[in-house]
Amino acid sequence: LVLTNQMNASDVFVLSERSAEYNFPQALSTILYPEWPLASLAHVPRDLEQLIALPLLSLAADSDEAIAGDHAGFSFPYSYEPVRRILIAIDHYKTGECEPGYFRRGTNPGVCIECAPGTHSPDGLGECDPCPIGTVNNGTANTDCFFCPSGYTTEFE
Repeated sequence: LVLTNQMNASDVFVLSERSAEYNFPQALSTILYPEWPLASLAHVPRDLEQLIALPLLSLAADSDEAIAGDHAGFSFPYSYEPVRRILIAIDHYKTGECEPGYFRRGTNPGVCIECAPGTHSPDGLGECDPCPIGTVNNGTANTDCFFCPSGYTTEFE
């Protein structure tokens, strides 16, 4: 829009600028999610996968093909973990599950909340359970409780 004079760049600002975290050239306020993943089905032969993937991965951003396709080339994704986590957080698969160490509050989709100190959720199902007597954990989003140091215990769950 700026290039076509439909708006001024000075009219836009980014909250919680995060571009430097990702070494990303444009303004950014959220974590980066992979785009346009290239995947193959289990029955596709490995040599065919490579026949397709290797030329794409070797495209330079300034190549005629990249310019014609209006992209900066292809690369291996940093991680698909953020995509997996957001799908769980919004209950995309309608399982009611959260990540281990979290519990779901509300429905449709509700929200995943970190387990409080002294509680844990090994599987992300249901509420966080209190640590049993004689065990403890610190911090939040705990998946387990640990035995108290020798000579110490907890008074209650």
